[in-house]
This record gives sequence, structure tokens and C-alpha cells, in this order.
Amino acid sequence: MTASYGSFELQGVRFFVGDVLVARASDDGSTLPYLGKLVAIELDETGSVALDMRWYYRPEETQEGRQFHHGKKEVFSSNHYDRVYVESIECKALVLGLDHYHELHQRLAAHSRELVQEGVSADHVYFCRQHYRTDTNTFAPALDVYCSCKRPCNPDKLMIACDACDDWIHGECAGLDDKGIAALDNYVCDACKSKKANAS
Repeated sequence: MTASYGSFELQGVRFFVGDVLVARASDDGSTLPYLGKLVAIELDETGSVALDMRWYYRPEETQEGRQFHHGKKEVFSSNHYDRVYVESIECKALVLGLDHYHELHQRLAAHSRELVQEGVSADHVYFCRQHYRTDTNTFAPALDVYCSCKRPCNPDKLMIACDACDDWIHGECAGLDDKGIAALDNYVCDACKSKKANAS
């Protein structure tokens, strides 16, 4: 027989079903901790507190690996469930949609805050914009693509709009870093420059 619960307390912090938790991946800290949503809490036959988790994946943990468009704090929800025990839990985390993630970081920067909410530090705030199926190694939904390279945007990097065609161009593709983009009053992409040159 097992007993189910709605929450548990660890080191003075209460964890609830539905919270996102950080779980230790290795005892020596050589591996990044796991990130997962707490689905259920049970007391098993041995009296140990068992936690059923639905894992988030970092880009490096997928078959595709980290790509140009992946943000530093980007994770993917997944269909991978597993059970861990309470001893492996380090702290809470927060996974937000991209818009809410940007809004939160702007508020934190404005108020110099390091703690987002009880048990969640700013270091453990992530964003999610896709779901990863581990059985098929596929992502959904598909991300919009931009620029002549036809790649999605990286939320950590600025893009620049062409004043001639209104297309969005990656700073990297335009040969500009974030400071260079911020310093420009107007910009014309290479494709529009070529069209103008060919027409003259």
C-alpha cells in the first residue's frame, strides 16, 4: 500500500504537486541537475517519500543538441516520466512562457532582486516554448523562422528589422552584435542592397 500527499516540506520550504523541482543528478556536482514538474507524492512501502516527476529537457539533453536559436535558460517540456526520492531534491525552480520570462527578468533587474518567490532563486528561472517527445525526438510546435538563413530567433540575442523589406535579420547574419544593433538608426539588409544595386 502507498499513501498519496499534496505536499512535503524540506529544509523549511514546502513543495507542492505542480511545482517545478531541481533534482541532483550526481553526488559530485559534475552533472547539471535535473529539472522536473512534480506530478505526485507518495509514501512507499519502505516509508520513503517518493516523487513522480515529468522531466524538462535542456537543449544539450536532446538528440538535436544545442542549436543557434536556443536561449541560455531554455528548456523543453517532455513526455518522460520517472520516480525519484526526496533526498535528491535541491530546491524549487520556475518555468515560464517566453513573454512572462522576459517580463519577470525586467522586474528583477529593476528591483535588484535575487529571490523570485519562496524557495526559487533567479538562477533557477527558465523558459519553455516547445514540447520534446523523447520517443520520436521531435519538437512541437514548430518555431517561426526569420532572416535569409531561415532559422528561428534566439531570445537572448537582438534581431534587427530591415527598413526596406521589414524582414527581421539575426544580428549574427548581419555581422552585428547587440551593441552594434542598438547603435543603428536604420538598417537595410544585404538582399535589399543587392536588389537596389542590380536595379541601378
